[in-house]
Amino acid sequence: MKKMTWRSLNQILSSLNESEVLAMLELERGGEKRLSVLLRLHQRYSVLRAGRERGEIFKVAAPDGIDITLEDGKFNLYIDSPRKSLKIVKSKEEKSPKAYLLDMIKGRMGCFSKGIIGSPFHKICDELSREFPDKERVTQSDLELALKSAGWIDRGRVNSRELNAKKQVYASTELDHLSKSDLRRLVN
Repeated sequence: MKKMTWRSLNQILSSLNESEVLAMLELERGGEKRLSVLLRLHQRYSVLRAGRERGEIFKVAAPDGIDITLEDGKFNLYIDSPRKSLKIVKSKEEKSPKAYLLDMIKGRMGCFSKGIIGSPFHKICDELSREFPDKERVTQSDLELALKSAGWIDRGRVNSRELNAKKQVYASTELDHLSKSDLRRLVN
């Protein structure tokens, strides 16, 4: 095996499984014994081993009807009962702000309940930031990206006869049949 550089090690390390990382660790221990490489390999091995062991512990402790799986380094509980099937995902506090924002849009929660929002977006972002865990800041670009990911359409700057001030409007596809004037009235 050719000598692994620090950069090439870090590029492939996240794609290796526990046994491959352990083999690389043993090879380095018997070979060049570079302290920084040994430390990095051991860190990665420890994370992979702890995840596997945690999963084994959880599976032993889980009652019947509960399946515990590891996805992207996070544990998910699946509860199946005759009455309902429920997936318990990470709590609101554990979700990334972008994932939480996308859930809010798709679930029509908060300011997204009408299926339409309009400028000024910085006020919406400030309001959303207060609701987020750890008061994490929501930027306008985060908001626009989440709206597009949820399938909402940028309807442009719209106004109506009664409301002359133009507002930038994003609307769900369900409101696609409405005129721009109707959209502007809904935003107010």
